[in-house]
Amino acid sequence: MRFLFYNIAYATGGPRSAPHFLMSMHRYLRSSRRHFKHLQEFIHAVDADITGVVEMDGGSYRTRRKNHASELADTMAQHHNYYSKYHHGSIARRMPVLKHQGNAIFSRSPAELSNSHFFTCGFKRLVMESRIEGADVYLVHLALSQEVRRKQLRDLERLVGRCHDRPVIVAGDFNTRRGGEELRQFMLSTGLQNANMRGHPTFPTWNPKRELDFILYSPGIKVHSCRVLRQVRLSDHLPLVMDFELLNNS
Repeated sequence: MRFLFYNIAYATGGPRSAPHFLMSMHRYLRSSRRHFKHLQEFIHAVDADITGVVEMDGGSYRTRRKNHASELADTMAQHHNYYSKYHHGSIARRMPVLKHQGNAIFSRSPAELSNSHFFTCGFKRLVMESRIEGADVYLVHLALSQEVRRKQLRDLERLVGRCHDRPVIVAGDFNTRRGGEELRQFMLSTGLQNANMRGHPTFPTWNPKRELDFILYSPGIKVHSCRVLRQVRLSDHLPLVMDFELLNNS
């Protein structure tokens, strides 16, 4: 099987350099229709069995009111679940543009279970959960604040702890300043391992220095390969692809 994780930055493009990144912040306000077509083509070509995408536009003016998740699911002929990244009481749920920002999980097989959870703290709190082919998949986008991330990881540890003997994949943009080192205690507590064993950086695309994006997996999964696709510069983050098999299903 194949798993793809990608932070697509609301399909607003990948800057070519640090100065260009700072000078092009206005891109988050412009139409994403043209660039999204390139993302559709790339994600479709990867042909993953399960795909986790954060920073999707669910229907703001940038997309001419179209939901990127629904469009991408149609392109891949796959099932999907999409949720707003902000908790129900958040002011972001009532603000233009922000209220349309979310994350999504796509899968070739229909999800046996699909839930949305929310961390107890942070501005963006969404934890997506899907059970696909007997594996529990969690998709997250953690806070920029290190202290808030610590609390979110404790919440996530409790969620993962409910999976018992099922294989688990946890993927997302963890926003870690110290890469996998910051996740050491979380991985020890949950038994998860980093598929990107060498800790190759995923951000920023023009000069990758930091490992922000992760695919973590449980002992019930055998990883054959994990790649950071450095040649793909459709976002400010690089995509991660993991090829694996579910040992319980073999």
